[in-house]
Amino acid sequence: MTFGEGWHNNHHAFPRSAFHGLRWWQFDASGYLIWLLERLRLVRAVYRVSPVQQRRRLERTPAARGLGALGERISPAPTVAAAPRP
Repeated sequence: MTFGEGWHNNHHAFPRSAFHGLRWWQFDASGYLIWLLERLRLVRAVYRVSPVQQRRRLERTPAARGLGALGERISPAPTVAAAPRP
């Protein structure tokens, strides 16, 4: 069990966030523990990433701008017309 570190890429996108699992399907045991401690008032001022911040970050990614990993422009895949049947 990785306790949410499997979503380490989210940590790089949002270093201050207490939660690595940002989507509902990203299990983050350490995030649930932090949430529980917050509910018990044992921790406070827990930093969360808002959906607006997530959207802004996603828009800054190269793929969102139509760029590849090396910054090259990605053109849409060409469409191939179906060959006529004999």
